Amino acid sequence: MGNSKSKAPRNEEPAQDPALETSPALWPLGILLLLVATFFTGALVLKQLGFISSGLPGCGAESDCGKLADSVWGSIPGINWPVAYVGFAYFVGMLVAWIGTARNGIPNPLRWIARLGALASFGFIVVMISLDSFCLYCIIAHVANFLFWILLEMMPVPRGEPSFNAFMTLAFSFLAISAIIAIGQIQKRESDMATGQQVQQELVNAVTQRKPEVKPPGVDPKPVVKPDPATPVVASPPKVAVDPIFTGRYLYGSPDAPVEIVMFSDYQCPDCYTYENQVMDVLRARDDVSLSVKHFPFNSDCNPYIKTRKHGNACWAARAVEAVGILGGNEAFWKMHQWLFENKGNFTNQQVTDYVRSIGIDTIDFTSMINSPQTEALVAADVEEAYGYGVLFTPMIFINGVEVKWYHIPQNLQSTINKVADAIEAGNANSTTQVPPTASEKLILDWKENRVRNISDSPHDLFKGPKDAEIEVVVWGEFTSKDYMKKLRDNLMPALEKYPNHSYSYRVFPMGPECNRKVSAKITGFPYACMTARAIKAATMVGRNDQAWAFYDWLIEYGPQVDENLLVIGATQAGIDPVKFEEAMNNQAIEDMVQDDVREGIQMGFRGPPAIYINGRYIPRWSPELGENVLERILAEAAREQLETE
Repeated sequence: MGNSKSKAPRNEEPAQDPALETSPALWPLGILLLLVATFFTGALVLKQLGFISSGLPGCGAESDCGKLADSVWGSIPGINWPVAYVGFAYFVGMLVAWIGTARNGIPNPLRWIARLGALASFGFIVVMISLDSFCLYCIIAHVANFLFWILLEMMPVPRGEPSFNAFMTLAFSFLAISAIIAIGQIQKRESDMATGQQVQQELVNAVTQRKPEVKPPGVDPKPVVKPDPATPVVASPPKVAVDPIFTGRYLYGSPDAPVEIVMFSDYQCPDCYTYENQVMDVLRARDDVSLSVKHFPFNSDCNPYIKTRKHGNACWAARAVEAVGILGGNEAFWKMHQWLFENKGNFTNQQVTDYVRSIGIDTIDFTSMINSPQTEALVAADVEEAYGYGVLFTPMIFINGVEVKWYHIPQNLQSTINKVADAIEAGNANSTTQVPPTASEKLILDWKENRVRNISDSPHDLFKGPKDAEIEVVVWGEFTSKDYMKKLRDNLMPALEKYPNHSYSYRVFPMGPECNRKVSAKITGFPYACMTARAIKAATMVGRNDQAWAFYDWLIEYGPQVDENLLVIGATQAGIDPVKFEEAMNNQAIEDMVQDDVREGIQMGFRGPPAIYINGRYIPRWSPELGENVLERILAEAAREQLETE
């Protein structure tokens, strides 16, 4: 038998498993979905890092995006790292790995990581539903992530699967992006700290550099007598809501402490809880600081200046602590005060009666007192006093009568208090406590302290007055929202007439999501907002200036109930050619004018219309319900400033 030689196997291409074949469209579609998710999470990252200081539509502090970001679900527990950062780094990492390793199939590591990502998106959508807060950017990113996951499950596992390469590509990209974000976060934190220190120092200077009141020779100053907190007091809302002795009914700390802190608070307010803890840390460490508190519950049941019942138990929490104070005195008041904050103002009848019993208060007496007109009147008196000082949110904190504006730049309250106390202790400042400015005075100060904005001239605004006026008024308005524009006109126009050298520019900021990207799609109460904005622009384009102003007055009167037919009637009554008016209403140039006003309004960063700027400075609040014409006083101050600069 001869030796047979075995033939060497031939190198043949393995047959392609039909199960591994995939549509060539899936890979680029995956890129597109990841780009969408990256774009929208990237916008949130830029907002968080301060690169978009204003102008990210629907993402202000009071928006659903803002509420989610500030919630416990908005950051990673323990490290306070915003989830937007994690999402952006994940999508960028997945995008790089997808482009580099997934053209012919999806390696298993990417598949499992994507499944976890889809699960995280599902969890966050559940959170949005439970909090009734729907961030458009988050929704789009999560929907794109879900679609990406579905697409990914249609992809095969490639032969010779580059699992390690895929995982390392994603991991390296994720870490690299996270490192870049961390650098930006550090720079933002340093910038915020520098700004916070500046604001803090300005506050310390305001408290410590105030000169003591000079008394005539031989006249002893009248001693300030604080009320005895153990004595029950029946209060009624004062006609003039300003307490000449600026303190609360109960004092934590020495009556002779040179640093006196007064807080208007709400036991269900998260920021109140934060700053309460900071103040308590100072009080435990120093004996030259005292604290007293007053109530401003965010609940319309006991606070007529709040239109909602946002904090459902806040009124009863305030009445509970007042009841304990009346029955048990100063020490019992502060025990109850701290217990309420520890429980975030939430309690059942059983819980609160168990606690008051534990601090020696008779529960029957407590139940009678908390339901009595006495505690109701005490809370009402605090609310009226708070409103008299211009308090419209909590906490409102005063150090020796000077407001701590924590809401502008978050700052370390402990450090601020310590600086004030140290300056007084060293003899470099006096410890006089002043009564804060009244609400109207505060509103004027708020305007004066705002920075001057460079407001560009508009070629299509409704304008009257000289271009180089001494007093320049710019208003962004909305005709269909209740009677705000009517109140503004009736308060502003008569005051302006006292200053002949003034100008008035009216621009539109409609509260309709179809023409204003800052307005949430959930806001549907202004169906004709965009139409009235186009109408005033059309009147400005085709009518004379006096006719456009006549139409402006007509819109103020009838704006909340207009429709398209009524707008034509109003324009005709103002003397404007109705045919030209209707043609202009449908002109794209008019829509462009509206968008120009909206864009600049968003850049200005105001919360909503009407937004008023006098000589470039924004007026945060001007409500005529405060009892004085704040606008008239601000105009007088603006005129005085102009005289001083001449």
